[in-house]
Amino acid sequence: DDPKRQSVVIRNPLGEDTSIMRTNAIPSMMDILSKNYNNRNGAVSLYEIGNEYIPVEGELLPDEVPNLVLGMYGDFFTLKGVVENLLDTLAIREYDVDAKSDDPTFHPGRCAVLSKDGEEFGIIGEVHPLVCANYGINTRVYVGKLKLRKLFAMMDTQRSYVPMPKFPASTRDIAVLVDDAVPAASMQAAVEKAAGKLLESVKLFDVYKGKGIPEG
Repeated sequence: DDPKRQSVVIRNPLGEDTSIMRTNAIPSMMDILSKNYNNRNGAVSLYEIGNEYIPVEGELLPDEVPNLVLGMYGDFFTLKGVVENLLDTLAIREYDVDAKSDDPTFHPGRCAVLSKDGEEFGIIGEVHPLVCANYGINTRVYVGKLKLRKLFAMMDTQRSYVPMPKFPASTRDIAVLVDDAVPAASMQAAVEKAAGKLLESVKLFDVYKGKGIPEG
């Protein structure tokens, strides 16, 4: 009963596999990752800009939704870094990164949605092992999907000159003891709020669990 199963059917398809218009761009990326994996390409990082075709009730034609889809082998933080660099280039800041566990495409503990002012504009995470197995991939795969219309609406096209600082920068390492359920983005937001305009950047670089740290 997933809404994405409601697809636009093509009257004169070239074959059964191309008989409908896609409502989700991620399977196309998985197809290409699968071909690379089965051709023994060990390091793969891909992207696609393409449409999803979402039926609109009462309308003859679907809504064509442009997306940027990313796919790679590697680790979650590599994908996260690519997305962060893209958003920084577009001057999209002060967005939220929240854990998501109910999307069957992704591993329930390794998926996050991106939102700004309460509106979701992307999702990134590790593909669910059962999905990878369905595509014949026996390694961890990471994908992300960003809604281009929303990115373009949020991006800041204004650029202004900022003078060089009078004093050299200083770096501080801060260790914080938090509950497992606290997202890293929440800690980062707290640091940014407390530091104010003096802060240039914050980066989580290590997570320690072990001797001296209480369970959970």
